[in-house]
Amino acid sequence: MPLPYQFGPSIVCPRRPRSVAPRHVPVAFATPNLNALSVRSRQIRRSLEFWRRVIAIWTSFKVTQAYVALQRRFRKPDWPAKVWSEQHVRAGDKMLDLCTSLKGFYVKSGQLVALQAFVPMVIRRKLAILQDDMPPMSAEESRRVIDEELQKLGKSSAIFESLNLDNVLGSASIAQVHRGKLRGGQQVAVKVQFPEMEALMLSDLANYRVLAEVLQRTELKFDLIGPVKELAKQVAMEFDFVAEAEGMDEIRRALRQYRSVSVPAAVPGLVSRRLLVMTYLDGVPLTKLDGKLGKFRSDRVVRRIGRKVLENLTACYGKMILSDGFFQADCHPGNILVRNAKIDIGLLDFGQTKRFSGEQRVAFARLVDAMSRQDTRGIRVGLEGLGIHIKASKRARRGQCRKTTLTAEEQLAYTMFDTAAVPGVSDNPFSEDSALRVATVDELPQDLVFLLRTMQLLRGISSATFNADFSMVAYWGDIARAQLRGLSRASPALSPGGDLFVTVERS
Repeated sequence: MPLPYQFGPSIVCPRRPRSVAPRHVPVAFATPNLNALSVRSRQIRRSLEFWRRVIAIWTSFKVTQAYVALQRRFRKPDWPAKVWSEQHVRAGDKMLDLCTSLKGFYVKSGQLVALQAFVPMVIRRKLAILQDDMPPMSAEESRRVIDEELQKLGKSSAIFESLNLDNVLGSASIAQVHRGKLRGGQQVAVKVQFPEMEALMLSDLANYRVLAEVLQRTELKFDLIGPVKELAKQVAMEFDFVAEAEGMDEIRRALRQYRSVSVPAAVPGLVSRRLLVMTYLDGVPLTKLDGKLGKFRSDRVVRRIGRKVLENLTACYGKMILSDGFFQADCHPGNILVRNAKIDIGLLDFGQTKRFSGEQRVAFARLVDAMSRQDTRGIRVGLEGLGIHIKASKRARRGQCRKTTLTAEEQLAYTMFDTAAVPGVSDNPFSEDSALRVATVDELPQDLVFLLRTMQLLRGISSATFNADFSMVAYWGDIARAQLRGLSRASPALSPGGDLFVTVERS
């Protein structure tokens, strides 16, 4: 008996006698896009799973908080610390499981959490594998994507003398990287995008927007919705490896003057939307530095390495942000290599970049200049120039912030845009001593989201990775003043206020 349906390239319709003219069937209804349905189904399942896990983690923290508050006066002084330690172990396991199971944008969130000094160490250590050690896709799936993309470029896998798909150099939120060698002997890194991840990450951001609204109303008086909107705009760019290659090459040319900083170069003709072949940089990611040092590890060695890495990062990010206005915005430890005994560094992954206009660059230079000189009025003017309008909380207006003499504007500026600890101000946004408890930011300009993210990642490398109290702003002050003078001569319309030109000699 013949089958009642036949399957064509675009529609599914009943088999009819040839003499009967077929009715017009709208393709949109007659042809269900099975791939789209599959992705949508995964989005729904991911959303449900995300909220189930987030609610469980959040509830466990709140229950522990209430339990400790009720019982602490009846217990020994060290009892609360033990209870919280057990809670942090459980929460860390749940957070890691959420990120590794759902992947996508949740991995990026976990990377940022793992670098925050206020996050308990046990949680940071568990989430550290998210930097570059996520479970990879199979070698067969990698080969399929590579072959498809090479075919679009009019090439085949024969261009490779060797390509190790069984070993992954790094795997994170949207792609993984393999090592290979081209015909002719050039060593390359091959970045391969995970299939269908773009649509899933857009769904993840919808969940984050709801979570941001809840946190903004209940916990933090800070604009959390604006950053989610900016991240949604940037997702499409991150999934375009052609744009990433262009940004990477632009930054590589801009940093050529720094011999201690290396950036890969895209291989011409081997870049597509989902495939990026680039020169291979040898080195050890910061995430694997402890294991590489082995028995040679000591506090003195780590301090020496940390100091040099931070100095190199300070130099290249000072140039990218303040001088060029175009910077890499995903500087987590998995994207930074220590290349040799001289502690030269390599920067990887340029999927997230940000370009500032001339006016934005001048505004940030004004703020950095004022912060480096601890100029209270200049900091307030600098924040306003960036579009950040601050309202001091009732607690701050009443003078109840007794652990610091800094104004609300100063506390927020140093917390947001410097890498050093602020005396008397907690890094924990939920603490009563947090800058976010003494100041309210109703709306954060979306163009500043990736600058803020970059500064928080650099802050995390300083405090969480190297346990250092290192101020990049102290070094950037001279760069900012030089830029302001140069821009003032070049364009009177961009001339900063006179009192911000004061030069302070450093001891």
